[in-house]
Amino acid sequence: MHPGQVAARFVTNLGHARTSVGIGVLLMFFLAVAAGAWRVATKHGEIYDLVPGAFVLGYLVALALVSDLIDRYVFVTLPFMLVQVSVELSRLAGLLSISSRRIAVLTTIQVALVGVALIQPHGWQDVSLSTRPPIFDSTEGREFGAVLSYGSPVFALSPMDAYAAGGKFRILPNDELSKVAGYGRKTGVELLVVRHNPDSLGEAELHDRASWYSDRFLATHYPDLLEWVASSPLGDANLYRFRRVEAEAR
Repeated sequence: MHPGQVAARFVTNLGHARTSVGIGVLLMFFLAVAAGAWRVATKHGEIYDLVPGAFVLGYLVALALVSDLIDRYVFVTLPFMLVQVSVELSRLAGLLSISSRRIAVLTTIQVALVGVALIQPHGWQDVSLSTRPPIFDSTEGREFGAVLSYGSPVFALSPMDAYAAGGKFRILPNDELSKVAGYGRKTGVELLVVRHNPDSLGEAELHDRASWYSDRFLATHYPDLLEWVASSPLGDANLYRFRRVEAEAR
């Protein structure tokens, strides 16, 4: 892969980090890394103080080698960012001989940072795969989109199948259809995309407990679990909606 592509993906993943952890935490993290590097360079700090920051940066570089489309993969860096910020605040308190009262204030600030990171609108509550490539503003996407709310969670084998349906990708569980339907009811996923092209069927073979995926007549054979909603223009993909159980319908 060309270094320029990796750099572009790295920048995109930083954008995902801004969405996932918040611009405030992201800026404080880079300030903490810079401060830690300066302390190490001037022999006022230890190299292990930079371990959390090195992990975050190394993780983002490694992720850039693979993808820049999955925003929730970046969210796992949040605890390490906060640890790096905490390390530098603690070192700062020691260097300045700050009183115990002021250290308590700094600790309160750290706790507040965690709180802000957790309650921000685009923080940890929204860890879905929301990035949808422009190419999927297609005929298929519009047809499926006409029967569901844009951005609805969709079970699918591939993220692209969910995007083509105009939805957000939810990983299809490797289990019996009845259990998948039950899991969907518990997690708020009402829709399922099943694609019958060779690539999807080949991938489905790896789901040893989901032999139902190859069935082209799911709505006929499992009428109590789901209903057919729409088909793709080529007829190789079907969109289904899980039926509500009678107790829920009441």
